[in-house]
Amino acid sequence: MIHESMDRCLAAQAEAIWPQESQLIARYGLHAGARILDAGCGTGQFAMRLHALLPEASITGIDILPERIRPLCARFAHEAPRLTFAVGDLFCLKFADASFDFVACRHVLQSTPRS
Repeated sequence: MIHESMDRCLAAQAEAIWPQESQLIARYGLHAGARILDAGCGTGQFAMRLHALLPEASITGIDILPERIRPLCARFAHEAPRLTFAVGDLFCLKFADASFDFVACRHVLQSTPRS
């Protein structure tokens, strides 16, 4: 079970760094129909903020933890196909090459096993 205090901490962190991240994203010049992957989306904070910034983009968030993805799928079902979430393994992605225009992989390395 994911602890609620960790969710609050991650939400506060996402809010604090979003001004810098949004400026960085602007440099990429993503267009309205951009296809974006949030690889290791966790609580979905980054994907949600991207969706607000680029509402015409198609954003997919994946995470290996089903307990993270289930509530996101339920909460944002009405936003599909512009914002979708799925269980996925970063080491075995189920997408064809060049499926995305932009891939974000934030705060994932510290959770990645060494082997």
